[in-house]
This record gives sequence, structure tokens and C-alpha cells, in this order.
Amino acid sequence: MPALRLALSLLGVSLGLSFGGILTGYLPPVPAELLGGVLALGLGLLALGRPYLEPLLLIVLAPLTFLSVGNAGLLLGLLAVAALLLLLLRRGRSGPGRRETAPPVQV
Repeated sequence: MPALRLALSLLGVSLGLSFGGILTGYLPPVPAELLGGVLALGLGLLALGRPYLEPLLLIVLAPLTFLSVGNAGLLLGLLAVAALLLLLLRRGRSGPGRRETAPPVQV
């Protein structure tokens, strides 16, 4: 992956989540942070593309779990399980971050 795409996605996700914090001055915390999360996901997808939807979704949901006071630990644990399952499911097939191996050349 080109470094510029990765940097743009990081910047987009960071801006979206920061925007959610800024919106809490104007809206109740939950809707403000959800809007920021949607913006972060959208900007991350704009930089990386559709194949990265699942990892970006997990990244955006992690800080939003802290809106659920008392259940944040459980929700973070479930996100960790989801991340592990996502990695295991993608392990056997090609996808983002994996190199395609070319078949041997017949002479």
C-alpha cells in the first residue's frame, strides 16, 4: 500500500473522530460521537477503498465503545474477537495487505 494512501486514511479517521468531539459542544454526546464515527469511516473509505471496510469499521467502533459506561470492557473484548476472526478469515484468501503469488511459469 502506498504511504500516501495510508497517511490520508489515518488523517481522515483522526479528523472524523476529532469532529465528533467538537460536535459534543453542540449536540448530546452520543449523537455527536456517532456522527464523528460515520465521518471517520467515510473519510477512511475514501482514502483506502471498499476492501478495507471491515478493518476501518473496527477501528472506528473502538473509541465509540467508551460511550457505553460500564460495558466498555465487554464491547472492546468483542471488538478484539471480531478483529481476530477477521484476520483468520482473510488469512487463507487474498485481500488487502496480502501479496498475490503468481503461478509458476511453464517453459
